[in-house]
Amino acid sequence: QELAYLMMIVKNIANNNIDEAWKYSENLVQSKFNDYMKPVLQSWLAIMLGNEDIAITNLKNEIAKYEGDPLYSLHLALLLEYVGNIEEASNYYEQTINSNDLTIHSALVAISYYYHNGDMERAQKLYLDVGKQVRAYRAIKLEDIMSIVSRPSQNPKDAISLILFELSTLLYERNAYDSALIYARLAEILSPNAPFLEIMIADIYSAQGNYDVAASIYGTVADMGSLSRFVRLKEAEILDASGRGEEAISLLVNAIEKDTEYVDMYVYLGDMYRKYGQYDKATRAYSNAIKKISNNKSDDYWYAVYARGMTYERLNNWPAAEKDLLSALELQPNNPLILNYIGYSWVDMGINLERAMDMIKRAVMLRPNDGYIVDSYGWALYRSGQFAEAIKWLEYSAEMLPYDMTINDHLGDAYWMVGRKVEAKFQWNRAYQASKTEKEKKYLGKKIKFGLTIENKIPKEREAMLH
Repeated sequence: QELAYLMMIVKNIANNNIDEAWKYSENLVQSKFNDYMKPVLQSWLAIMLGNEDIAITNLKNEIAKYEGDPLYSLHLALLLEYVGNIEEASNYYEQTINSNDLTIHSALVAISYYYHNGDMERAQKLYLDVGKQVRAYRAIKLEDIMSIVSRPSQNPKDAISLILFELSTLLYERNAYDSALIYARLAEILSPNAPFLEIMIADIYSAQGNYDVAASIYGTVADMGSLSRFVRLKEAEILDASGRGEEAISLLVNAIEKDTEYVDMYVYLGDMYRKYGQYDKATRAYSNAIKKISNNKSDDYWYAVYARGMTYERLNNWPAAEKDLLSALELQPNNPLILNYIGYSWVDMGINLERAMDMIKRAVMLRPNDGYIVDSYGWALYRSGQFAEAIKWLEYSAEMLPYDMTINDHLGDAYWMVGRKVEAKFQWNRAYQASKTEKEKKYLGKKIKFGLTIENKIPKEREAMLH
């Protein structure tokens, strides 16, 4: 019944029957969800009925209940901007962008406001923050956001659509995809063909595994400046998720041929090549990215160098890998991923053991709930002969990632070395069930049958699968 009322509200707003929309909004039953949404919705309906003072006063009274909530502060800012009170609107925009719970689209709306009003410093800072939060959004140029993102302060229908969009986003983040889709489709009625709304709908279909539908929706999003870069990345993700990795790679290659200046596309291509074991091509893609990055202290630079180091390691070119990994570490001295990768590699090769152990310890301290890094520490203890201590950490890792092949294999080895042979074979069996290649199954099968012997010590190609 609640959704039926909401649908009638949206349809009446779309048809400019605002009095009817208000009547239906009054019928929204009291619930935690409605108590949150209804005041914002009715404030915009009041605006559309010409009751500007009532709309703003009511929302200000309600905002005290949700102090610091970005949805409330954003919509109060939009309402104030709509009635021309720019100075007060700016205060609430400021409150919005300082929230820790700001969604990406709310941030884009705020960027559009600051850009439109000539506050380029705030627009640029917020733009960079969005790019740090989700790397793909860096595909969109700051100057293009103005033409891509609607300005809800100019159109109450777009403002109400934004409410529904934000609720859809919150539901999506909680994996409630069916409900998220309903709210997104309702938002679409009020803001048809809004690019980011269409992308959101495609994202929901993708999360549900409906990759063909998602891909078709991405294909309908208009090419608006640098938005085309963003959509190409989304399409590549869809192809990859649906098992069409080669098509995803081809799409990225073609995109680079048309736009050679977009650094991230080279990095995404390198990541895709690396995922599918095409390490030579991955190395070249990362090298091309590194050549194009002007600031060698940027996040772009360290990540590309780090990723290239991983591909060199997989190509058994450890001198080149070590050089890149240490360079990345100089730029990111407290990055747990880099610390773990170098430390694990050194332990595996039996070199720099004291420094390696220190690196892995630091990585664990930085990310104590990362099962892979905890496994690295346990394995380092194992390789140094501290089997009992290794078991504690490997068991902890296996609790966090119970179906990981490598972690179960490591734990099995540690059990074997302290004489817990039944438990060792149990863990190897779990590793066998999680294995993906015939080579891995053959290797683990020998362990299960014969135990840990000289003949079935860990092969180099398996041990290269670092976390």
